[in-house]
Amino acid sequence: MTAQAQKLQQPAPATATLRAETKERIERLLVQYETGGFNRGLFPVKDLPGIMTHLQELADWLAQNFERPANASAAFDEKTVLCISYVDHIACADNTPPAVELERFFNQHLAGLYSHLHILPHFPSPMIHEGVKGPAGRADGGFEAMNYRMDPKFGTPADLKKVKAKLMYDFVLNHLSAKGDLFQKFIDEVPGYENFFLNFTDEEIARLDMTPVFRPREHNPIISFVNAKGVKKNVWCTFSETQADINILDPRVFNLIMESLVKDFVAEGASWIRLDAVGYLVKMLGLKPREASTDCFGVPETHNVLKAMRCFFDDVAPGIALVPEVNATGEVIATYFGENSDEGHIVYDFPSAPVSLYTIYREDAIAVLQWARKRAKHPERIGLSFTNTHDGIGVLPMAEVDDAPEGKSALDFFVHQVERRGGGVNYKAKLIDGKNVRVPYEACITWTQAILTPPEAASLKGNRLRVEELEHIVDRFMASQSFIYSGPHCVPADYMGVITGLLNDEELYQIAGHRRNKNRGLVDPAAFQKALERPENNYEQLRNTIYRRKEQLIKARQQCPAFSPHAACQVDVVKSHGTDRPVYSILRTAPQGGQKVLALTNCTPQAQSVALQDVYAAQFNIAFAEDVLSNAPGNVTLNADGTLTLKPYQVAWLKIG
Repeated sequence: MTAQAQKLQQPAPATATLRAETKERIERLLVQYETGGFNRGLFPVKDLPGIMTHLQELADWLAQNFERPANASAAFDEKTVLCISYVDHIACADNTPPAVELERFFNQHLAGLYSHLHILPHFPSPMIHEGVKGPAGRADGGFEAMNYRMDPKFGTPADLKKVKAKLMYDFVLNHLSAKGDLFQKFIDEVPGYENFFLNFTDEEIARLDMTPVFRPREHNPIISFVNAKGVKKNVWCTFSETQADINILDPRVFNLIMESLVKDFVAEGASWIRLDAVGYLVKMLGLKPREASTDCFGVPETHNVLKAMRCFFDDVAPGIALVPEVNATGEVIATYFGENSDEGHIVYDFPSAPVSLYTIYREDAIAVLQWARKRAKHPERIGLSFTNTHDGIGVLPMAEVDDAPEGKSALDFFVHQVERRGGGVNYKAKLIDGKNVRVPYEACITWTQAILTPPEAASLKGNRLRVEELEHIVDRFMASQSFIYSGPHCVPADYMGVITGLLNDEELYQIAGHRRNKNRGLVDPAAFQKALERPENNYEQLRNTIYRRKEQLIKARQQCPAFSPHAACQVDVVKSHGTDRPVYSILRTAPQGGQKVLALTNCTPQAQSVALQDVYAAQFNIAFAEDVLSNAPGNVTLNADGTLTLKPYQVAWLKIG
């Protein structure tokens, strides 16, 4: 038993027998079956008893070593807001464990604002840039994990438990490092590890047509490795040549995954668990001659693994929230809630990031209103919405956005604007007529950098911005943030670089050579503290104002039950006067009824006048509405004709009931 598990030990039954219906459902989800002469599903019947015995042992272990938490389904309310951070995101002295520095920084500046701290992979991973501190020095920013235990160089789980927030840990589910011990055992064919990773013979590869396979990167996913004895293994590597995909169809791998979830995540303090790249987990290959059969992404077997995990934890640890991470279009993402809300408790809402920024670039609310309408139709689907992550901004959802008025695709327009501002673009590959076609996959840029126009960025660097120009930039920044904080059925999440106002780290990009590193710069705690206490230059003033205004936004949200993710939402409830560009508007009603908030955002650099649409005007008198953001610069102007005027990029949250 680990020291952390001993610390968590509570009086509990000696065993916690899985309910009969739980075992029966898990077996149905995992069993292999035949269809059309081919095997589908995960495990032969003969393997199920061993798997179920292992799950029962894990259930018993939890009962003996872990206090049963409350149900995760009640975990989302208006106070639920996440901060996303690397464990070593805060610069620190060599003798200070990064986890200790993160705990200090969070508790000093962010506690009380964020209910949860999502810690990105804090597991051992290869160092690829010696001397480079932070995630940029690690392979794939730490996502090339060697195992699932916290790397001691970062500190201990006990250090993280001192954070004044609930914790969310990152489970790199699809792959492990080709430089790790598990992969070495596989390559060396240690008994029990021969098929730990997904591999194929030359003959099997020759029979496969890779055309349908969804590739999030440009390389061929099958990479050859040769061991010391000259034995070659062809290994599936979705994301890079050194990130080998695990073979979940081996029951020993499935058992290890479940044991890690229980003992390395739940027992070490995780309330929520992010399932990284879960869509790629199961590959159903070679079901027909020379045919991959599927795109190897989001196949039914992958969903069944997720359903089995959910079923297990709902029974033995119902307070644990599973959060699938699927970088895709909204239509695909929605499938990870399951048919009957039996997969993710909450799912990453990837459209929220590019659509929010695209709205600001277009100076038009049409796209973000379309996003909000889709979200409002499904109150049972709580989305984890965000404006940036450690990877930057995923752009695949832009395929669902209507073309720009000038005839250019929304994606092309978006990519052009990001590149103008110093962002880099990573591509995925798609086979068309036997040829690789490059398709934009993600934009690598910090959110603050993305909000600045090129002239503003130059003036900021030269310390030439006037006070009113800085305020205009922050107004635009806050408008871009308002969508995820008031969007239908959303839990908002801020990457550490967003709340601290980081700009692109071009030096880090040049040293480490990966576009994602533009968005992985470290936060200097002393410099940030100075910006908050004694801002002098333009950049310090910008960071100060972003932090203060964001703090105000979050606190206002926390005080209004109408901002619960479960609140009823009506979209596009105002009409604009004197312009054909709509204002972003959401009428939110608290789950228990009573309080209503009208959330408005002017997405343009000009003032806009609006009025409630007739169907709503009879119900509410907007003249008596209270702006819960009234302490923010620029209050709403109420006009004699019953309309109200929003200043450029103004955000207003009007309490009207």
